[in-house]
Amino acid sequence: MAEYRGSRKARASVLAVDERQKLETLTRDEKTANRTLVQLSERQQGLEEKITVRKNDLTAQAARKEEVC
Repeated sequence: MAEYRGSRKARASVLAVDERQKLETLTRDEKTANRTLVQLSERQQGLEEKITVRKNDLTAQAARKEEVC
């Protein structure tokens, strides 16, 4: 009986360690994903700003072309 209890305790301990390691891995993965999301969001914002600038340049160029013609 004591042997059985001891083996159950050992299995429970192994499972607890396994769960803790899984949680740590998930936490690291979440932090990595959050950093990646921030970087991609900043990149997207920069590209959207460039698009806006290019559209404004195109509008201004079309207006100048109208004035010349």
